[in-house]
Amino acid sequence: MLPENVLYSLNPWWEDHLVEMGFLRTKYLERLNLQSRQITLIQGSRRIGKSTLLLQIADKLIQAGIDPKKILNISIDHALLKEKSIFSIIKAFRTLFSHPLKEKLYLLLDEVQDNPNWISEIKTIYDTENVHFFCTGSHTTLLDSEGSKLTGRYISLIMRPMDYDEYLGIKGISYSKAESYLHINEVKNYLASGGYPERVSGQNIDYLKTLLKDIIERDIRVRYKLKKHYLLEDLFRLIIKSTGSPISYQKMSKILKTTDDTLKEYVYLFKKCFLINTCSKWTWSENERIYNPDKIYPIDTAFLSLDDSSPDLGKKAELAVFNSLLQKDRIGYYKINGFEVDFASGSFEKITLIESKFRNDLTLSHKSMQAVSKALTRDEKGVIKSVKVITDMQEGEESFQGVNFEYIPLWKWLLGTSH
Repeated sequence: MLPENVLYSLNPWWEDHLVEMGFLRTKYLERLNLQSRQITLIQGSRRIGKSTLLLQIADKLIQAGIDPKKILNISIDHALLKEKSIFSIIKAFRTLFSHPLKEKLYLLLDEVQDNPNWISEIKTIYDTENVHFFCTGSHTTLLDSEGSKLTGRYISLIMRPMDYDEYLGIKGISYSKAESYLHINEVKNYLASGGYPERVSGQNIDYLKTLLKDIIERDIRVRYKLKKHYLLEDLFRLIIKSTGSPISYQKMSKILKTTDDTLKEYVYLFKKCFLINTCSKWTWSENERIYNPDKIYPIDTAFLSLDDSSPDLGKKAELAVFNSLLQKDRIGYYKINGFEVDFASGSFEKITLIESKFRNDLTLSHKSMQAVSKALTRDEKGVIKSVKVITDMQEGEESFQGVNFEYIPLWKWLLGTSH
């Protein structure tokens, strides 16, 4: 039997106890369909707020009129529960409150990947009982091996670091329109703190170092038993220095004295455990996309603070812009004849170019805008319809060859008032 005291400690709503739910992640809660039977799989980096989101889901269910004793929250990695099957957990839950098989229950499973049989067990329960699952995981390979067993039975939700709007919320900051100029400095604080909730709440740089080691140890070294695991942290620090640049495996392999193939595998694993994201070239051609190297970005601006050479705000601003674009259907970097614009989004017939320039002296004739002007000059098909230039505080518009240029302060871009 499962220890009853542990179950009660993980589910305080059974005794009408208040639950500390942290800052409400409204943008994720609003995307949940509580009426659906589909399994909801919430994925994201460790410490990104997935466990807290499960508590907020439980509260949302209770507010919707669900009996609290029909909601079970379990941490699969709990020391006293990690050897237990999901079958035994739900059986103990039904026994505890005398729930019949036909009774609809809600099961919240945190870090579900720590149960090696979770897919087959959840599929069986889903197919034979009336259970709505909400599961979290810290690795995108959750479904790689047997994920086809859940085809049509689940929806996936990716949790990302807090955006600027959420950062302002957790800080309790609200500026009036008359005070909007205060965002100019506050957004720089956001770039420094990043979007991990505990970091935003005041944790120092040592927190980031510990977090990085924890992710590397638990989600990569232990899981994959890598022979050269000692390279992982050094590789990540090289990636930090290469933020926004095309990946050069040849260069990094020489520095780390290993093979290109080893580093390709490790970069793949970094991406799978939500430490990095990559950006491919914007192109019609699949062959061209594969041939050209991806640009590489850490998942959060805070990680750039681990660079001893203190990266400039420009790199952090570019990363923040990239993160804001990840919700787009299509994004890539735009490169033509050796000139590269940070990002392109939209469709291949109607492209918006986005260039991050964290400065305030920009015009189309400025040297730093050469890539944008060259891209427009060589746009023979006229598919580039607009250009957004993300600045420190400069605002304004100008036109070139019939294409509108808009200069947008970073804070305004991140708050979504201009895109």
